[in-house]
Amino acid sequence: MREALRHNPDSLTQILHAVVGLPKEKQNQFSSLLERTELSSIISASSLIADRIAFLRTLEQAVFDPRWSKVIRERGGLQDA
Repeated sequence: MREALRHNPDSLTQILHAVVGLPKEKQNQFSSLLERTELSSIISASSLIADRIAFLRTLEQAVFDPRWSKVIRERGGLQDA
């Protein structure tokens, strides 16, 4: 813990605040998850999911946001964008 604080205090502080700030039930869920899965795997899966959600939001804007209509004329035009 001391090494982590010395080398990356801002990130460690943010992580600790996030975990401590969780409701007790979520802390228990997180603890249970850590018993079954390595933290690095949880982080990798979460990053993958976050990236896919960001892609879907962008795709949703491209299809439904009128501001994009100037760039993308038809849904088939998504391939060209």
